[in-house]
Amino acid sequence: MTKEEIEKYVKFVEKIIEDNFINKERKEKVLKMLEEIGDRYFLSPASSKKEFHCAFPGGLVQHSINILKLMFKMCETLDLKDEISKESLVLVSLFHDLGKVGSLKELYYVEQTDEWRKNKLGEYYTINKNLNDGLTHAQRSIRLLSQFGIELTDEEYCSILGHDGLYVDSNKSHEMMYNKNKLLRILQFVDSFSTFCIERDRK
Repeated sequence: MTKEEIEKYVKFVEKIIEDNFINKERKEKVLKMLEEIGDRYFLSPASSKKEFHCAFPGGLVQHSINILKLMFKMCETLDLKDEISKESLVLVSLFHDLGKVGSLKELYYVEQTDEWRKNKLGEYYTINKNLNDGLTHAQRSIRLLSQFGIELTDEEYCSILGHDGLYVDSNKSHEMMYNKNKLLRILQFVDSFSTFCIERDRK
């Protein structure tokens, strides 16, 4: 991704946040968060391998914006605008994968230094061994939001925590996988659709 493309995504996210989708109190905290870890949010990849999705600098924000656009379209198509707030859509879309930036001190993905793995397996990044928090990236997303004082509703919390659905073994024991949280259901669907049908590189 070029520098110009990343700058375009930065401006898009800033505009979404400034367009009063998020209430004033939470907006101030989101802006504070981006002020502190925004460089990592805008420059992190969304995955480690070429065959996965968006495994390049800026991939995380590109994926998050894809999710945001699909979430809005799906809610409009299903006529859920009175049931799911735009604020919730924006927050869970943009920050469901926030944990992929890592913790406040450590990155999640670091560049792969093994040339064989990079060239033969397309593994451009690997998990940072110094990040030893034991969290899934979804759990880390919630952790980071809480560290900046960004409180989530029950629906938002469960949607971020469970957005990878049954792909994550620990989710199989969670009651949220079987409830009627429409925000969670839409996020799960568009995240999977975007990852496998729009962003995945299997050329």
